[in-house]
Amino acid sequence: MDLIAELKKRSKRLPKHVVKFVEGELLWYEDNKKLLSLWDRQRDELMNGLKAHTQDQKRHQIGSVYDPVGQLATEIIMLEEPLTRTEFYVKAVDDVWDNLTLEERQIIKLRYFKGLTWQAVSMGLCISRSSLFRHQEDLMKKFAIRMGL
Repeated sequence: MDLIAELKKRSKRLPKHVVKFVEGELLWYEDNKKLLSLWDRQRDELMNGLKAHTQDQKRHQIGSVYDPVGQLATEIIMLEEPLTRTEFYVKAVDDVWDNLTLEERQIIKLRYFKGLTWQAVSMGLCISRSSLFRHQEDLMKKFAIRMGL
């Protein structure tokens, strides 16, 4: 379904908890991107360690109490679920970002990535606060729809 058609369909205001969730994802977006990059490197290290331990374990007695392969596999599995969720929301922000106008991108960048107040964003972009809040409401809807909220 077209995003504009979906927006018209959901013309009501978003619930406050949805707006807060979307804002939280936007505020943490840059940190989450770094976290995902770090995780990719760490996963590679764990997988290399897993391969090395698997080869070492073949040399040791089967049935030993310490199982480094199982321990590394458990670490990978435990980290995978929260990171999959983070990856989903980072991709959602990226997808919406690609379809925003320059002005909408500036609003998101100044408010959520740079941490400016709404008043500072309004003054910096030379738009009224009421226009800014209309933009913000539309932007929250776009992000919420893509995030499946």
